[in-house]
Order: sequence, then structure tokens, then C-alpha cells
Amino acid sequence: AFYADASARGINLPRNLVVKMTPDNSNFSPYAGYCYYPEGNRTYGIVNISRQHWETYNATTKEFLVYHELGHCLLKRSHYTASNTSV
Repeated sequence: AFYADASARGINLPRNLVVKMTPDNSNFSPYAGYCYYPEGNRTYGIVNISRQHWETYNATTKEFLVYHELGHCLLKRSHYTASNTSV
């Protein structure tokens, strides 16, 4: 759905993404999901989703989380804050 939504908005995205489910978030990150680029390589991103969080989320929250992380990895978007307006 993310790729179709992007295409409908005139955004063509490469399909170069890895999505992984982590067993829990204790050794990775306190976040439900996050995107990173291995060794600073921005050619493809990796989305890690915490199984611990995923299993407690309803379908709407899961979709929001995946879209949020894909926005970071595929659209290279940062979080918007009052001090970070360059998104």
C-alpha cells in the first residue's frame, strides 16, 4: 500500500528495503521501530520492528508504524521538531 500511495502522489520509489522483526527491543532500541542505513550507506535502508511492540498493536497502529518507518527509509524524512524544520 505504501508504494501505491506514493505512486498516486507522483513519487516513484526504489524497492530496495529490508524489513526485519526483532525478537524484542532490549538489545536494539527502546523504539517500536526504526530505520537505519548499514555503515552509513544510503542506497538501501533497513527497518527494524520490535516484536514486543508489534504484538500489542492493532492493525491501524501497525500500519501507522510501518508507514512512519518507510517514510524515514524510503523518503529519507527526519522527525519534525521546532528545532529541526528542514524536513
